[in-house]
Amino acid sequence: MNESFDNIRNGYAEMFRKHGVSSDAMYMPKGRHEIRYRPLLDHLFRNPDSTVLDYGCGLGYLLEDILESGIQCDYQGVDFVAEFINSCRSRLGAHGRFDIIDPKAPLSGTYDFVFASGVFNLATSSDQYTSLTYVKERISELFNACKILLIVDFLSPHVDFSQDGAQHVDYREIVDWFVPKLTRRWMMRHDLLPYEYTLILYRNDEITRPENIFESI
Repeated sequence: MNESFDNIRNGYAEMFRKHGVSSDAMYMPKGRHEIRYRPLLDHLFRNPDSTVLDYGCGLGYLLEDILESGIQCDYQGVDFVAEFINSCRSRLGAHGRFDIIDPKAPLSGTYDFVFASGVFNLATSSDQYTSLTYVKERISELFNACKILLIVDFLSPHVDFSQDGAQHVDYREIVDWFVPKLTRRWMMRHDLLPYEYTLILYRNDEITRPENIFESI
């Protein structure tokens, strides 16, 4: 990992030492995790027993919501903050797998659903182009790892203020990049939280002819 990734990881570790198992440890003092997870949970209710990769799982709040919702799935959580992974293993290890990853190492395995929440909220380089290039490269890898959907959220560019180090990704640039490079079938949700948006990328973008509609997932 480069220095920027080390700084981000160390920052999360320090927040965890201060705040323990709480949303404050993930720079999200207002919480509202269940709102961020809603797009994925909506699909999991329709697709029971799916495989799920929670990329950047943090403290495992997505798995907690899955369990509270009564959804059965094969869950894999990964993060590059060892303190988060150790906490998840001790609290939730009976219900899912948790592993430490290198955020620049190639991904392995495929999953029905890949979910990444808050992963790209901090800039990984002082150079905006370099940081955004990493975002695009990682999204491409995450998309290749999904069999049904990739669901990823970002900080919106339409905000009242931006904290130092925060990365607000312009959805127009992201959409222009992945269509049609990755898929032409996608949704954007900006109706859940005012300063965040969620992109939902469908793996299957085949069109049924002659109706000219997308095939069912």
